[in-house]
Amino acid sequence: MDVKEIKKIIDDHETWLRCNYNGTRASLQWADLQGANLQGADLRKANLYEANLQGANLQGAGLRKANLHGANLQEANLQGAGLQWADLQGTNLQEADLRRANLYGTDLHGASLYGVNLQGADLHGADLRGANLRRADLRGANLRRADLRGATLPSPTMMLSVRWEFLSDELTADLMRYDAACHPDSAAFTRWAKGGRCPYSDVSVERAAYFEESKKLWKPGPCKRPYDLMVRCFNECKILY
Repeated sequence: MDVKEIKKIIDDHETWLRCNYNGTRASLQWADLQGANLQGADLRKANLYEANLQGANLQGAGLRKANLHGANLQEANLQGAGLQWADLQGTNLQEADLRRANLYGTDLHGASLYGVNLQGADLHGADLRGANLRRADLRGANLRRADLRGATLPSPTMMLSVRWEFLSDELTADLMRYDAACHPDSAAFTRWAKGGRCPYSDVSVERAAYFEESKKLWKPGPCKRPYDLMVRCFNECKILY
């Protein structure tokens, strides 16, 4: 499909979104859009069923409630894309870039997310049942109320780098001890709790877990197993697993 044809379809679709009775809803099922530049395109509610979007540039694109069921989005650039409530069942997203993408309530049932970059993505309430998340980068992602039943996950240490925010005092204290155990100088946490600098201000390693820490809860001690901490985070954030 050439550039002019794609542009006309998108222009007609945007008219349809504005007026409903004018323009035409984008019907791109089975379309070959490999490597296409769709940056910033407004494709909300578009039909992209089983479309080939491998390597396509969809950075900042609007795909809310779009039908991407079974589409090929391998290595696609979806940074900052809006995919709220979109249908991505069975979609191939291997090695795709979804940094800061909005996937709130998105249906990713059975999707392949192997090696996908989901840093800072919003997956609140997403359906990830049976999805393959091996080697996915979930640092800073929001997984609250997501459904991960039957999903294949990356390591517990990666899962703990998800954005957990506020947790119970007991779990917060245990995560702080886990974070300290992964730090070059665990005593830095004691100095911080007493009014000192952030433990990560002078080191070249990242935090091991992302949550709202509390100085008053800090107490040195042994750390729990990463897997057990992950399961407790799932339970408190109502993640089905």
